[in-house]
Amino acid sequence: MSYTDEELKQLVEEVATNYADLLILQYRGCPKARATIKMFVEELLCDGLIFQYENVLDINTSFGFILDLIGKIVGCSRYVQGLTLTRDYFTFHNDNKTIGYSKINSPASGSFKTIYNSLLSKYELNNTDYRQLIKFKILVNSLRASQKDIDDAIYTLFGNDIVLRNNFDLTITYIVANKLLVSLQAALKLKYFRAPCGVGFEYILVVPEPTKIYGFKRINSYKSPIGFSRVNAPKQASFLRVSNIVNINTV
Repeated sequence: MSYTDEELKQLVEEVATNYADLLILQYRGCPKARATIKMFVEELLCDGLIFQYENVLDINTSFGFILDLIGKIVGCSRYVQGLTLTRDYFTFHNDNKTIGYSKINSPASGSFKTIYNSLLSKYELNNTDYRQLIKFKILVNSLRASQKDIDDAIYTLFGNDIVLRNNFDLTITYIVANKLLVSLQAALKLKYFRAPCGVGFEYILVVPEPTKIYGFKRINSYKSPIGFSRVNAPKQASFLRVSNIVNINTV
């Protein structure tokens, strides 16, 4: 749970008042005695910082060292061996092919060039991609064997950014938002994808929005394809093409 500054201030005041009320009877009504106790309590609470400890390991807001700590807990490194991706680096050189610090609305995909993602065969994930990869690892650590369990867990962690499709031929298809492409490729490299027991997945599809795909079949669920005959159907949707396929399995 996160607190606003006003909520933290009120919470600290309540705790300090509770401790001041523990003074023995002859000092409980003395303003200076109460103020002294409250001062000590506020120092111990670090102006409310102690109440934020529960949010320290929040995967959706953590970054840097804390995110590395979460990755260590779940068994997922920021560095992925043998992952070959196109890399865009920050630079001070000014031309059309580089990402500079002074550009307005500069891309958020730039990264610092390090020994891990330049000379060695390891790829260093940035905070955004690493956060998503950790979620893939959490799925691996916690999933059961049924499709419902996998489907529910995916929706809890990724929302509509990943949709699991039952092909009704003992295979399933993962449909993934293209903003997860880097973490998706890392998860594939580390074999983090799962299927129900006895079921394989033939391919993974990457589209802008997994819940907005043109189709001819109507299904009454949030995973429904967007049909051409539907009244007021959203105009923004994707056709599925071979170029959408990221991975083909023979399992």
